[in-house]
Amino acid sequence: MWQQNWVMSFSEWWDKQRSEQNLAVLSERQIRHAAHLRTWRT
Repeated sequence: MWQQNWVMSFSEWWDKQRSEQNLAVLSERQIRHAAHLRTWRT
C-alpha cells in the first residue's frame, strides 16, 4: 500500500516539475487530450 502511495506522490511531483518547465507544452497537450476525449466519447 505504501508503495502505491509513493508512486502516486512521485508522479504528482514529476508532473509538477514537468508542468513548471513546460507549462505551455503541457497545457497544449492537455487541451488536445481533452478535445480528443470529447470527440471520442461523443
